[in-house]
Amino acid sequence: MIMTRNRRVEKGFTLIELLVVIAILGILAGLLIPAVSYGKFKARVTTCTNNYRQLALAAAMYAGDDSKGGLPSFQLPTDSTQLVNFRNLYPWLIGLPMLKAMETHGIAQPQMWYCPLQNSWQESSTTFQAKFGRPMATIDDLSKFFTDIQRSKYAGVNLNWWVPRRLEGPTTLTYPDVSLLPTRLDTPWPSKMDDLTISTRPIVSDWMVGSKETSGDSFTSASGAHAFGGKIRNANSGYADGHVVTHSASSMKWELQLTGGENSYIFY
Repeated sequence: MIMTRNRRVEKGFTLIELLVVIAILGILAGLLIPAVSYGKFKARVTTCTNNYRQLALAAAMYAGDDSKGGLPSFQLPTDSTQLVNFRNLYPWLIGLPMLKAMETHGIAQPQMWYCPLQNSWQESSTTFQAKFGRPMATIDDLSKFFTDIQRSKYAGVNLNWWVPRRLEGPTTLTYPDVSLLPTRLDTPWPSKMDDLTISTRPIVSDWMVGSKETSGDSFTSASGAHAFGGKIRNANSGYADGHVVTHSASSMKWELQLTGGENSYIFY
């Protein structure tokens, strides 16, 4: 009598099957990682949008407390050796007292003066930490960063503030002023809540400097704004009436020509 024994055959992955699985996982990862990265980019754009909405609302509240309804505008210290020449002034320079004034209206975190898509906040906070041995956590810390580390009489923030402000000394000269600078539009940026341009001319926008081809939408050079994959994608502008607009790269227009370069402009 012949007895047969059933054998259990166990089969594992062959080398080819394993390589196929690894290749498929690699393809899926290649598709997923850019999508996750772009999702993070969009989330930071949203954070920037919220920051500008809060800045605009804080400016409106400040104007409500002002006897003349004026938007936040603090003189620039032109007696500083860094600002002796009017041509060296830019919209991202604001008077230091403005930081405290806006804090009382809700802008209490220093990082709100920095675009979340730029490295400026990380660089500034790291420098502050190294100098003072603690994180930059308050508006007083931000002021201290400019006065004690940068040795400056003004704040150089990571955004453009378009509300015209007086220059130290002259009582009538303000900056930015469309009557004195090469600008795309001849309508002034708003200085009071009852100005007709509060919904058409922003009071705050992303820092963006560069030049654009006159016959197309692509930038010949660009720095700032919101970039992803090595290209400018969009930029935000906040208005005194509280709304914020995200401009795509194709719809961004130059607004002010920098005096330091013939083909260098500020966009939003």
